[in-house]
Amino acid sequence: MVNTYKIYHLDFDVEGALQGNTQALTTQAKAIALLQQQEAANGTPVTVSYTLPVLPTGLVPGQGGGLNVLQIATANGVNISRVNIMAMDYGPGFDQPGNPGMGTYAIDAATATHGQLMTLYPSLTSEQAWSMLGVTPLIGINDDPSEVFTLADAQQLTTFAVQNHIGELSMWELPRDTTGTLGAVDAVDGSGVAQTPSSSPRFSSRSKPAPNFDAGR
Repeated sequence: MVNTYKIYHLDFDVEGALQGNTQALTTQAKAIALLQQQEAANGTPVTVSYTLPVLPTGLVPGQGGGLNVLQIATANGVNISRVNIMAMDYGPGFDQPGNPGMGTYAIDAATATHGQLMTLYPSLTSEQAWSMLGVTPLIGINDDPSEVFTLADAQQLTTFAVQNHIGELSMWELPRDTTGTLGAVDAVDGSGVAQTPSSSPRFSSRSKPAPNFDAGR
């Protein structure tokens, strides 16, 4: 794919049981690292990002969590340029009535993950760790109807991202950037909340090129 289509940034979305499959993650990481080495030698370096589930407390530690994915990748020589957290679908414990809101949860998740990156890659400055971070919320009504990412949450997260120079701010997903069926839960063709079409890209079309620093190596 890299050679045929001249694609020099690859993103790996690792979720569910794969996060705890050490053998599969190790095999994948070795292949990615080899690809990066070969393409760098050819003068066409490939940047790599990981898209991972997150909680407001950060990436889940231990085998089966997102932190495990990064640790295995780094240990096997992958140069990770960006970690994109999926700020959505937090589930039990975070979906209670009166929760602080999805904007606050996304900020908490970003802040916690920033701290984890600083620990995992001690050579990074705080600014580099923020630049390495991406945040992708699920706009509108999430799988749990008590979790609703509103336009106010989008503005709150945008302000935080700009203040901290976060590397990427995106959304899941483009077809949802309209109301669709009001009240629909996790629909593919609308957010389920009252909005004008294409409201969310005002906050989501913010991204900087993936940094080239050699994190943790």
